[in-house]
Amino acid sequence: MGIHSGPVVAGVVGSKLPRYRLFGNTVNMAARMMQKGLPGELQFGEATKALLPPQVKVTPRGQVEMKGQGKVNTYLLDHKECYRHVTVVQMSTVKTGKALFRALIAGKKAAEGGFQGAAPGSPRSEFQEILREVFRDRSVSRWWSCFCAFCPGWNSFPKELEVAYKNWYFQTVFTDNFSAIRLQRQTLFMFILTVVETGYMLFMSEGFATVPNFFEGLGKLENYFGLRLAVIVLSLGMSLICPPVIMACRHDCSSSWKVWFAWLASQAAHLTFVTVLMLSYMLLPSYAAGQANGKSQELTVPDYVVALMALPVYAAVMMSYQQDFLTSVVYIATFGVMVLLLRFTPGIDQNGYPTGGVTFLGYSMIFAVKAYMGERSLREQFKARHAIDEAKSRIEDILDTLMPQPVMDELQRLPAGSSALSHHYHRATLVQSDLIGFTRMASLKPPEAVVKAVSDLFGLFDGLADEYGIYKVETVGDAYIAGQAEPPLTLDNYPPNVIRFGLKMIGATKKWSSEAWRKWSWRVAPWPLWPLASDSDETIGVRVGVHSGECIGGIVGIDKQRYHLFGQLIHQLELLESTAPENGLQVSSSCKAAVEAAWASDTHTHREENLSVSSCLRFDFVERPEKHLVTSKGEVHQYAEVGGRTFLVWLPPS
Repeated sequence: MGIHSGPVVAGVVGSKLPRYRLFGNTVNMAARMMQKGLPGELQFGEATKALLPPQVKVTPRGQVEMKGQGKVNTYLLDHKECYRHVTVVQMSTVKTGKALFRALIAGKKAAEGGFQGAAPGSPRSEFQEILREVFRDRSVSRWWSCFCAFCPGWNSFPKELEVAYKNWYFQTVFTDNFSAIRLQRQTLFMFILTVVETGYMLFMSEGFATVPNFFEGLGKLENYFGLRLAVIVLSLGMSLICPPVIMACRHDCSSSWKVWFAWLASQAAHLTFVTVLMLSYMLLPSYAAGQANGKSQELTVPDYVVALMALPVYAAVMMSYQQDFLTSVVYIATFGVMVLLLRFTPGIDQNGYPTGGVTFLGYSMIFAVKAYMGERSLREQFKARHAIDEAKSRIEDILDTLMPQPVMDELQRLPAGSSALSHHYHRATLVQSDLIGFTRMASLKPPEAVVKAVSDLFGLFDGLADEYGIYKVETVGDAYIAGQAEPPLTLDNYPPNVIRFGLKMIGATKKWSSEAWRKWSWRVAPWPLWPLASDSDETIGVRVGVHSGECIGGIVGIDKQRYHLFGQLIHQLELLESTAPENGLQVSSSCKAAVEAAWASDTHTHREENLSVSSCLRFDFVERPEKHLVTSKGEVHQYAEVGGRTFLVWLPPS
């Protein structure tokens, strides 16, 4: 192991496989301390030793040759002595993926039912934290807050979700309220109820027991039958008109006026239906009195019986609908006006409700309370579902960047407790690039300039990877590793595309270095601090290596899982990259053979047809004439270390 201490630059880079990365000479020195270290030992330099407390025992190792640094004084940790005095430090808990998963499960349960508070530390409390994070900094105006304080859950409901909530409410709850089967059953219920109530009022009264008096009694109920006929016809019309209109608007929610019209028309029809139905009860006693056989006869249905008969019907037609709170307020206002009109209408001094309809209005208040609680629950459920969808989308986006999609699909199909996935790739072609001049840039530029530069370049590489069907394996510092292989790493495995991708990386870097970097450097600091981008010491170049062969792929880690590639192919690829010329691409002999085999095969002709004209141009391999491979730091390597002679592939002139 190797350790080095010093300043670093950090930031999130890349659009594919985004990572929070550390950059700078400190990172490079830590890697070199590891590479030049001894097995079973931890090696570090003077900078780290100066930060250690006196009780930590170290052993001087002497000077060690470090790449690009010359001879450096190094030390080894006396780990056996330090282990006897190890101190356990209590760290703050870190929310892992498992905790987030448990929180999402709690949120799912909340979305399926009422959402209540939870004890600190429980999955529901973690889900509430997710809710607060999703909806943080979403303030509303003062007048809107005052108005929302009297509405169910409006004060804590984000305004930007209001349109989405209304569309969801219309497509689910409202559509179910006015479904064809519900309205048809309502119509049948009204017909049967009318027959039963008529029989009860007539046959339970002795004065209407005979046939002549029976028909006379029916005549006394003519207004009742007229109102009930209107109720049945209206309910039947709603069952024929409302469902198709609502379904048509449901499939075209982009047209807000159509949705508003369907909602308003359906609610108006339902309000009229309930109003006429209640009128049939409230006007019943004044039209039920009559004369029979010359004697004063009245239906023997007391006022409280009328009320007890009407209120369950009212509850059945109102409580079965999940209305929003403001609509329930409109219903109460309408019913209040109706009661006042009946009370002060001449000739109607009595009705079937004690205290002039107060009981009926009281039941209307109960309906409003039910609508208030229902809407609050619906809004909480919608917020929970939205938070679940947003958190799920974030997690899926992260997972998509951690490993190939076929690997993700395979991982989801595995039963719980299965061993980690691994794959043996026999025909992999990998590419690795390394930025030239990046270390110097990281030491001279401010952190935001370094992160912006790497993010811009890696963003260009990510776009090229999508264009050529390349899977981005990893980024290590300023190194970019990608490639193709047989499934599940990539769906296509065409080595020429990997080389084209590498050539495009060189072209993109040269273009960025000559144009974008100059513009950005002048923007972040005044002239005296920044040499021109045309200065050779400030330009950014790239070296690219491409290698073909076998490797192993697998998932490593527990909480922060990654899909990594292992094997000698990876080590040889790094050597090919480090010995490539500046702004040049070096390939191994095995890669050259894989490319030529792909060209000779007819199975990839369709891929050539789908590429642009410039991509279809073949490239030439130029064998390197040097006797040895030499890195930019002067290290000498033999061709045998990469499997034989290597070749250069240059970017063709545009």
